[in-house]
Amino acid sequence: MAYVDVDWKPEFPPPLDDVKGYDGRLATIGEALKRPEEKGGWSRDTKPSIVVVYDPSKKNHIKAIGALESDNRFKAATRLFNCFKVDARAVSKKPRESVELRAYLPDGTLVGSVAGTRRLPRAWNLVADAFEKTHKQPLSRIVPWMERMLGTHAYIQNMIDHHQKKLICDHCGGTNTLTIKVVHDLKKRRDDYAEKLAKFLSHFEG
Repeated sequence: MAYVDVDWKPEFPPPLDDVKGYDGRLATIGEALKRPEEKGGWSRDTKPSIVVVYDPSKKNHIKAIGALESDNRFKAATRLFNCFKVDARAVSKKPRESVELRAYLPDGTLVGSVAGTRRLPRAWNLVADAFEKTHKQPLSRIVPWMERMLGTHAYIQNMIDHHQKKLICDHCGGTNTLTIKVVHDLKKRRDDYAEKLAKFLSHFEG
């Protein structure tokens, strides 16, 4: 699943009150997830949320998030969550030594958090807990299927990219009709998988 990315949304805590700019106090992350969008809340749907609070200037924070993103199980699970990244310097003026992952229910209730570069890859239990509290079923039963679907979809897209480079013959400059058919068939397979996945994910929205 190397071609599957986590859809992180960079966010900034909204003002706590009507005071705008640097003179106003900032709301908490939980408040940003409780407010409706029209009142400054973060753009999101009805899924639970994963929030990573990190300092992008620190290499160990970036490395820890990279380790998290390399976990196929975690990448598959994030399709069932809103995923946010928050610059720790926007949350507190005090330097943050450790990257932190938080999980929230759809109503903005904090489920829990894990902090520290060594503990972050172990965040699976926290994410699973947030999902089970939301949907009343274990995440472990769903993710293996999603891993297979996402992995196959990503593999097909990789094959499409590979074959599209061969649409024009390097020797004669003509169009390779056989490759055109292969690409067409691969795109149909890719779209079929995308449709199945979208239909499945729709059961966990709304």
